[in-house]
Amino acid sequence: MKISRFATDLGLEEDGVWMDIGDGASLKVARVGNPRYRKRIAQLTKPYKRQIRSDTLPEDLSDELVLKAFSETILLDWKGIEDDKGKAIKYSQEAAYKLLSGLRDFRSLVAEIAMEQEAFRAEEAEAEGKS
Repeated sequence: MKISRFATDLGLEEDGVWMDIGDGASLKVARVGNPRYRKRIAQLTKPYKRQIRSDTLPEDLSDELVLKAFSETILLDWKGIEDDKGKAIKYSQEAAYKLLSGLRDFRSLVAEIAMEQEAFRAEEAEAEGKS
């Protein structure tokens, strides 16, 4: 096995890649653990360090902090996302947070893309036109 299989493009990890999710919709997703994400999650969790260390942070608050960080640093843009009446939903961090927090399967899809190593390999992104 070639070790280069594990090489990713750090720029793509932070700036995101476009991924087709079907029905004419695409998401621009950065990789989980990128520097912006790590910095933001550290900022958001700082007031709760004691609770985190003692494992007493309520799960709903923990989820809220992670979703806030995801909406600000992981789900970066979208195309072709519509409401149930067919009206385009304009991307914003607020709209991203609303969809991520309200739609569990959408959240799972974004997380899956954000953790997919191959999506952030430079040669893969170039081949698929994702960068």
